[in-house]
This record gives sequence, C-alpha cells and structure tokens, in this order.
Amino acid sequence: ATVMDNYTTTNVDYNKAEEQTRNHCSGHEAKAALILRRDAIQVVFEWWTKTIIVQKYFRRFFHIRAYQNTLKIRYLSATALQCLQRRYLAKKHANYLVEQQKSLWEQLWSEDVGAFYWYHRETEMTTWEEPEEPYRPMVKDRYTQRLLQAWPYLDEKNDCNDLNFLKCTECHEKLATRTCAVCPLIRTNNNKKEPQRVCFTCFIDIHQKSADLQGHSYSIIPDLPLSPLLCCLCHGHATRRCLGIKIEKRARDQLDVIVNDTKMETDDDDVKIVKKDDFVRIVLEELKLPMSKERVISFFDTCSTTANSGESGTIVAGTIWTRFRHIINTTIGKECNQNYCTDCWKLSHPRGFRSKHEWIGFLTDTPVCVECRSSPATNYCLS
Repeated sequence: ATVMDNYTTTNVDYNKAEEQTRNHCSGHEAKAALILRRDAIQVVFEWWTKTIIVQKYFRRFFHIRAYQNTLKIRYLSATALQCLQRRYLAKKHANYLVEQQKSLWEQLWSEDVGAFYWYHRETEMTTWEEPEEPYRPMVKDRYTQRLLQAWPYLDEKNDCNDLNFLKCTECHEKLATRTCAVCPLIRTNNNKKEPQRVCFTCFIDIHQKSADLQGHSYSIIPDLPLSPLLCCLCHGHATRRCLGIKIEKRARDQLDVIVNDTKMETDDDDVKIVKKDDFVRIVLEELKLPMSKERVISFFDTCSTTANSGESGTIVAGTIWTRFRHIINTTIGKECNQNYCTDCWKLSHPRGFRSKHEWIGFLTDTPVCVECRSSPATNYCLS
C-alpha cells in the first residue's frame, strides 16, 4: 500500500509538471519561435534548391565548353591531317605528271582499229599493251572534243635550226647572244669551224683578261627570237615573277653587325662558341627572319658541316655567322625565282611563309630580257 501511494503521488507530480510546461510553451513566444523556425527552414530550403540549380548549370556550362573545345581540337586535327594528305597526294600527282611529260612513250589513237596503242619515240616500237611506266596520254579538247596529245606545247618546234637556238659554249647554260669577230674559230660537233658563240657574261669574262682581248669586236646574233614569259605551272602567259622571301634591311644590317663583332672577337684570340639553341633564338627572335625553326636548324647544320666545332653541338661563332650571311645573300630570294600567272601564284602561295613571298607584276606583252630570257626587261641599250 505504501508503494502504491508513492507511485500515485509521483505520477500526479509528473502530470502537473508536464501541464505546467505545456502551458508555459504554448504562448505567443512559442508560436513566434515556431513561425521563425518554419520560415527559416523554408528560406534555407530555397537557398539549397537554388544552389543545386546554380551548380547544375555551372557544371553544364563547363561540360559544354569542354565538349566544344574537344570538337574544335578534333576539327583542327582532322583539317591538318587532311591538308597533309592532300599535299602528299598533290606532290605525288605532280611528280607523276612530270614523269609523263618526260616519258618517251606516247599514247596514240588508231582510226582503223578504233583503239589506243602506244609508241616509243626513240626505238619507234609500237604496242597494243599499255606500258607499265608512265606515258604521255591523249586527252579530249574542251571545245572540239577531239583527241589530242596532252601538253601540246611539247610538240612545238622552232623552225630555225641555226646558231640562234644554241647555248653558250662556255657556261652551257645561257643562250648565246654574240660571236667574237677576232677570236679563233672553234670546231663544232659537225666537224666545222665556226665562231665561238657566247653569252654576254662569258664574253665579258673572256675579254677582260688582257688589253688585247678587250679590243676585240663582236657581232650580235641576228633575229634572236624571244618567246613571251610563260607560267612555270600551267604554261600560260605569266603576269608576275616571284622574288622569294624578303629580308628587311634592318635584319641585314644587324646580321652584318653580328658578323663583324664575331670576327673582331676571333682576331682578339677570344674564341666565342655559339650553340644551336642560341643560333636559333638569335635568328628567330632578334633578327626576326621569316623562317621556320626547322629551316634555321638545317641552316645551322649546313654551316657547321665542314667546320671544326669546339664542343658537341657548338661551332665557332665567326665561322657560322659568316657562312649564314653568305647563304642569306646568295640563296634566299632566289629559291622561288619563277614566273607565274595570277591563279597559279595564288594556288602555289596559299599560306605559311610562301604567302609572304614578294612579287613584281608585268603585262603579258612585256619585253623579255635578251640575256636571261626568263625575266621582264627593265633597261634598253641604245648603243
């Protein structure tokens, strides 16, 4: 009975305390706290939702940007591979066309049989079977649709068989423009004695050796035919001549200063050695020559082939800079010294360093130089 009384008393006290607590927490303060907690939770939930949305769009933006960069890299890589492939195929095709032009085999059409046959110009042999080596094919004329030999200009022969079409007997490169009236006659291949035929440059070199030779008179080879300047690719009328890469006067002067400084250091017994990396840096960054790094390295290797290097990969500065200046003065600007028509020039100089080549333009009926016969005339001698 005592235990039950204590339990009942304790339970009553607990219920009273709970009722007091409920009455204390159910006032205006409790309602305000509940509203604050509910609004705060709602604000936090909105912030959380918006944060997730921002993060989702942020990740989406960067994923799209990364995907676009990947597509761009793939496009550029595919374009580069296609350009290399087209360049390789174009060079291969151009070499094949050159072999066809130089081939002794020709494709001909037989009207009697109505089929093609092949003819060898040297052996005069004919065959109905296509030869394995390249041959000069037959093509259809665009307007008449008749069959004719490809590159018909190869069949054009000069009607004149005299001395006008013979080359200089000294250099064997340029065409002869004059004969000496005093020098002894020379024996030709036909076992005939004829005057020596020389070009203007060789005539000057021969007759400047002594005062007696300088007094020799000469006669100009008459009626020297001058064909118009033709494009080196399509063999049409040329309208411009490529001058190659232009080296600015500032770069040439700076190169002369480098050569002179290295020569002075060599004379003072202070041997200076230049490394390949330093040579490339000076040429590309200081001189700013329009060349690729690979070409500058090839120039370095060319200049250092016969020189005594001080250490591995190095060479005496005075020697390499002198040889490099000689290469710049003799080869650069003459490597693309050809005549082009406007369309072929644009096709052969589309991009890269070739697009920076300079050129001079001229009309199709421009007089041709009588000495080199490959460039337009710029002066006219009255005497």
